Amino acid sequence: MSRSQGIFLGVLFLAGIVHWCLFMQAGESYLNSSDWAKEWKYFAVLQESIQTGRIPYHVSYPLSLMNTQRFMAIPETLSIFWPPTLLFAFLDIQSFILANMLILYSAGFAGCLLIRNRYRLSPFVFFLLFALFNFNGYLTAHLSSGHSMWVGYFFLPFIAYFLLKILEEQDGWAASGWLAASLLGMVLQGAFHMFIWCLMFLALVLIGTCKFRSRAQILAAMSLGILLAFVRLWPGLLMGDALRGVESGYTSWGLFLDALIRIQPWSLVSNSGLFFWEYDFYISAVGLIFIVVFGIVFRFSRDFRLAEVRYPGLDLALLAMLILSAGNAYQWLATHIPVSLLAVERVPSRFLVLPFIFLLVVACIRAQRTIQPVCRKPAVAFVFLAAAVALLILLASHSYVWRATIIKPCNDSRPTAPLIVSLPDAPYIHRLHVAMVVSLVTGMGLAGIWLIRRIPCSAARNRPS
Repeated sequence: MSRSQGIFLGVLFLAGIVHWCLFMQAGESYLNSSDWAKEWKYFAVLQESIQTGRIPYHVSYPLSLMNTQRFMAIPETLSIFWPPTLLFAFLDIQSFILANMLILYSAGFAGCLLIRNRYRLSPFVFFLLFALFNFNGYLTAHLSSGHSMWVGYFFLPFIAYFLLKILEEQDGWAASGWLAASLLGMVLQGAFHMFIWCLMFLALVLIGTCKFRSRAQILAAMSLGILLAFVRLWPGLLMGDALRGVESGYTSWGLFLDALIRIQPWSLVSNSGLFFWEYDFYISAVGLIFIVVFGIVFRFSRDFRLAEVRYPGLDLALLAMLILSAGNAYQWLATHIPVSLLAVERVPSRFLVLPFIFLLVVACIRAQRTIQPVCRKPAVAFVFLAAAVALLILLASHSYVWRATIIKPCNDSRPTAPLIVSLPDAPYIHRLHVAMVVSLVTGMGLAGIWLIRRIPCSAARNRPS
């Protein structure tokens, strides 16, 4: 990497840090707004746990839509096993939220760098990946509304990176393990819903690909991901049927296009009664054109330079998730297929994130292979630079409109924080301990396999020639 490239990447990284600090309005409280009031209770329990050393098996009053005192059975909470929770020892809740977000943003940036390095993305193409991944309306709207678990979104570059390695049949068995580890990182953030969408997407890719080896590796990644996440999944099954009624997805092309290219206020309510943060996916006209052209149109191009990056194994998954995010398709699916994990998904418009991420990544890969030669022409370079500046301004405008403190408080004051209590509940605690052992043994097994694979490689590199 040249010095100029390093400076460019450093500037982008710092720009993201500044964006999230300003977006979360450090020093200005938002914790009694929208779903942040609910999230504040979760964080208060974790803070008490870290500061007192008590395991939060139960809390003093029921929490979440699951209406339970079994705190560690609520899959949408940040896990006590996530190492940065130790920061609660000296940070208040709002400072911790920002710190954890910056840690996950850094992880997401590292994932984008993996994609950049593997596919040799130019600065312009990497900028598009960076900006559209980090500052799109889907992420900013959900975080603004108090969906703190959406920081699990920052693991999606790793999901895309390792799944593409599997489809390309490049060291796929190692990629299966890392893909499973990415799923674990996601579910530790409380991004339980995103975890389910990823499993759905992987299952569809497994069906859609024709390669037996890729199918086996995807199945291995899904199985390992479930076993690693067992500590978060199995206790939650004690809550029984969580179906609360499935809402409609995008109900019209007009709503869909508005979500993509128009900056709408948070207070806008759709015909289905949902606030617009459940539909917002602002990427601007610039971002939409880029993804449609390079992500969709170029999929069917006969250009020989794109022969290796058509990824036909993704077609079924992309199409199916797009269909499920629209209208009442998912309502029918959740009603007629008796699978507990399907029943907990209430807002299918959220599924759009996975087609978006994969279309964005493959669009960048295809753009790198096709537009790089013409970038040397001054006129073309000027057009691309203007598009990049316009995209940055438009995404920044959306972030300003949706910044965290803009949503009106639900209450004038914070609710009473729940306290950690001890309750007799042997079935739950026993199930939780068994789930911990399953996740731990799976993790230790994967770590052992990784070390066994690494030792011969290190020995071979150090052997004198």
